[in-house]
Amino acid sequence: MLIGLVLPWTIVLAASFLSTRRWNWRGQLPVDRALVLAFLWLVFPVVFFSLSGSKLTAYILPALPGAALLMGERIACFCRERRGEKVLRLTGALFVVIAAAGVWYTHRNSQLSLFCIGFAALPLISIGALAIVKPQLRRQLFLMISIAALATAAIGLKCAAPVIARNESVRDLFATADARGYANAPVVQLHTIERSAEFYAANRITYGSDGEPVKFEGAGQVIEAARKSSGSVLCLVPIEYEVQLTTLKQANSEIVGDNGRVALIVVSVK
Repeated sequence: MLIGLVLPWTIVLAASFLSTRRWNWRGQLPVDRALVLAFLWLVFPVVFFSLSGSKLTAYILPALPGAALLMGERIACFCRERRGEKVLRLTGALFVVIAAAGVWYTHRNSQLSLFCIGFAALPLISIGALAIVKPQLRRQLFLMISIAALATAAIGLKCAAPVIARNESVRDLFATADARGYANAPVVQLHTIERSAEFYAANRITYGSDGEPVKFEGAGQVIEAARKSSGSVLCLVPIEYEVQLTTLKQANSEIVGDNGRVALIVVSVK
């Protein structure tokens, strides 16, 4: 996770770790003390939570300021001493690899147009190629690498995020159901728990004693819930299991829609 979170400066952070063998660990100069502090600031949370049996991705975030200080010191050193060509070439190669892998994966696994994907990857490819060919432009390249990463992120959020989010969220499904007159219908979930439903169908989901949304394991539970709710409920179900509801003889089923992963179905008792 740390390798990904410090992008685009992963190679610079690796160079900072390699430089530790030249540090004056017991030095009294402010820069020596700052480097040791930043190193411990980064290492301690990573080691502590790596050993922990209970951890979430966000637990590593407090280590990032320490990483930023280490990477900033290396970049300043490279610019001051006119070094770092190898680091820049490797960073450029990393950019090109990430862009190529991103284009291949996104085109293969999403509905985004190739133009949109290529446009998002263009800053990474162009600056990455320049870093490989002209690493001597270190000051300009360190700035352009930052700009390229931000540009790709901004283009991705504008162009790709809405399409990708549509498959990860049930917002559009509930908007369609609301437009059809089911804005107040109770919501149940069969063979799944959709976290985004807790926001878009707030106060319409049943929770268990453990505080988690109730997950039904059979169509009979959906029918029973419909009987207790004035005859109909909205049911979220993975699309591979929607046949369990559409073939019911005890109830009528109307598919509101699906987002590629789950379907929203109106189940009404006959």
